[in-house]
Amino acid sequence: MDIYNLHIVAGPADIRTSSRILKETKSLMDLGLCTKIDILARWEPGYEAVEIIDENRKIIRIKSTSTKRNKTSYNELLKYTSFLKSAQKFIRSRKYQFINVHSLHVLPIGVALKLKNGGALIYDAHELETEVAGSSGMKRILAKMAERLLIKFVDELIVVSPLIAEWYKKEYGIQKVTVIRNIPYNEALPAQHDNILKKEFNIPEGDILFLYQGVISEVRGCHKVLSVFKKLPENYHILFMGFGPMEHEIKSASEINLNIHYKSAVPSSEVKNYTRTADIGIHFINVDGILNHQYCLPNKFFEYLLNGLPVLVNSKAEEMAAIVNEHKVGFLIDTDEFNEEKIVEYIKSISKKAIKEAKENLHSYINSLGWEIEAVQYKKIYEKYLKEL
Repeated sequence: MDIYNLHIVAGPADIRTSSRILKETKSLMDLGLCTKIDILARWEPGYEAVEIIDENRKIIRIKSTSTKRNKTSYNELLKYTSFLKSAQKFIRSRKYQFINVHSLHVLPIGVALKLKNGGALIYDAHELETEVAGSSGMKRILAKMAERLLIKFVDELIVVSPLIAEWYKKEYGIQKVTVIRNIPYNEALPAQHDNILKKEFNIPEGDILFLYQGVISEVRGCHKVLSVFKKLPENYHILFMGFGPMEHEIKSASEINLNIHYKSAVPSSEVKNYTRTADIGIHFINVDGILNHQYCLPNKFFEYLLNGLPVLVNSKAEEMAAIVNEHKVGFLIDTDEFNEEKIVEYIKSISKKAIKEAKENLHSYINSLGWEIEAVQYKKIYEKYLKEL
């Protein structure tokens, strides 16, 4: 019997950056839970309407009928509602045994398809959807109303951290929430590696290299990282590797500060080759009352750890801080209460001995990490419904 699975996302599903979607759908195939998977996404200029990932998975991008190009709130709403209508029209005659929606934005499509054609509806929330940065006022009120109404039709809820799971249980009275953390595959670390980052940027071997990788923006705390490293001695280096709104500012700073460096994003298959050659991974994500940030467990956090890097993170980010505290795999400093001088002095106090001890602690901890371990939980979810088919 063929088992068809539909995954619905709000963006274009860029296979270069949509790591969770790719990992999840691959695992579902590898575990024998599906025979065909369609990923329904929104078409944007520069993307193919249909993109084949492999013989069992493909991305179908739906064009919005709205022609509005300016990114005003009203035009974005028009494009969003147009996408919802076009997507529902496209899938209304298709039968899927499983429907996975990957954000609140597309939950209405999943609910509509379930009510019309049946199928198990799985809400795979990549964030604490109503508590993200920028969610305030009427936008937040409407999001909460929509989620409270639509979540009643959800058969399974998947979230990315234990604290987010607890929030959903308390907020909506949901008994069963599955936590599947967004962790990379656990690949064996080489016994030795070439210090390619230090060589590329002419950083002395004895200097300490901090690494930030991912979207370079103020929301991720990159402005605070930049400000701090401008005040640090030249033997404390920061490398920003990625892309984002602060790209130009980082490049400009790197031209006048010997300890600040920029490298454009590299293909996902190559990231680990660079990550593992730094000394410490850094993440000063702004919490500032944003529950999604307070409860987050981002992919980059685990990328650092799985590549042998101790981490320096904002102590207000509860989930990350709990792991660092319990397993002694890094360092914590409050970066919400932004005391630049205090943070500078704290970083200067991190000794090479402390870094070495954190790396030794990592060796035992990372044995319990890996997407391979997380993905097993999909089997428990899917098999429950497969038995009824």
